[in-house]
Amino acid sequence: GRDETYADTQVIRQDTCKQEFGCHFLQEYYLVSPRIMATKNLKAVVVGATGAVGGEILGQLLVNPAWGEVVVVGRREAPVPPEYKGWDPAKLQHKVIDMDNLASEASSAFEGADTVFCALGTTRATAGSAEAFQKVDLEYVRAAAEAAKQAKVSHFSLISAQGANPRMWASNLSLAHSLLYIKTKGLAEEAVKSQGFAYTTILRPGLLARGDKARTAERAFSFLLKGVPAMRFDGPAPERINGRLAMLAVITGVLEELRSGHGIIWQAQHPNPLIAVSFLAIIYASLVPILKGAVYEDFGIFTVVAEKLNGRAAMIGFASLLALEVVRQGALFGSI
Repeated sequence: GRDETYADTQVIRQDTCKQEFGCHFLQEYYLVSPRIMATKNLKAVVVGATGAVGGEILGQLLVNPAWGEVVVVGRREAPVPPEYKGWDPAKLQHKVIDMDNLASEASSAFEGADTVFCALGTTRATAGSAEAFQKVDLEYVRAAAEAAKQAKVSHFSLISAQGANPRMWASNLSLAHSLLYIKTKGLAEEAVKSQGFAYTTILRPGLLARGDKARTAERAFSFLLKGVPAMRFDGPAPERINGRLAMLAVITGVLEELRSGHGIIWQAQHPNPLIAVSFLAIIYASLVPILKGAVYEDFGIFTVVAEKLNGRAAMIGFASLLALEVVRQGALFGSI
């Protein structure tokens, strides 16, 4: 995780997780509050325990002797994953409520809690609309945070998502749902941080390994990414690598168009040896985050933020250039 400070709130972020996420989640709690290591009978509240991540958190809490009471708040009782065995049934309580009335109906559940684990989340397809999706992923999260603050809970832990950004432009159109998703997750993070808990844990998982519960797309991506070393690294390595490669592609592609008049597709079919050597050299440089690790470190005007923005712009620019040349059936830039 990486420590950041927002006013009086300590935030711990972890950018990737797998199915055993509940274990990582509790380990992150140790980082922000070491007293748990020597304390028994702590009380946890889990909101959103019926999901893939929430179920893992619930199971980990039940088998961990430090937690003496676990209360699940939701619209229905949450099943405990069968792989978690040997826990005391007396530890588990269910508070079934109307989520639209979370603040009033679940207030007693939050009283005396040491930590609230919030794993609320749905999909647009499951929710039925953009508005219904936002209600679950933002409004219910905000209500849970407010209820926890009202009950004087000191630690709130939120499952967010990779790329969460409250400032992202978004639309309710289904084609732009990915943008709405990361904006909504970003707004949920801000809603939690605004409560000013003594400790706030925000975790941003990437692709989740759900086992038998995995969606078709998740299975496909998981299979494809198993052999990609960059995807096994926390932090900004994959994006920075792609950004560097995109910047290289734009610069060399446009220069070659200006020199020869041939478009990107033609260049790919007829690689120039000099261009190929240049690509190999800078591809190697682009692999530095994998070979050496990726850190947030600025060098004067060469900042990480600037690199990421330039990389994103280059990726969009290269894709746009390729699309325009497909439509034009030729190079966009003439030779000089």
